[in-house]
Amino acid sequence: MSKYKTMILISTLVVILDQFTKFLIVKWLPVHKSIAVIPGFLDITHLHNTGVAFGMFSGNPSNNI
Repeated sequence: MSKYKTMILISTLVVILDQFTKFLIVKWLPVHKSIAVIPGFLDITHLHNTGVAFGMFSGNPSNNI
């Protein structure tokens, strides 16, 4: 398999896994609740981001961004 096909395959699998985990969190974890995946190191919390990346422009009334 070529280098680019391998890269595309890995990228596709990562996107699918990401979307699947988001689906599971939205379906089964209430908003503002957390679960410890690795206690003391990694928690998953269900939050809603109303801004763009990392919450930038959150609450901005302008639609001209």
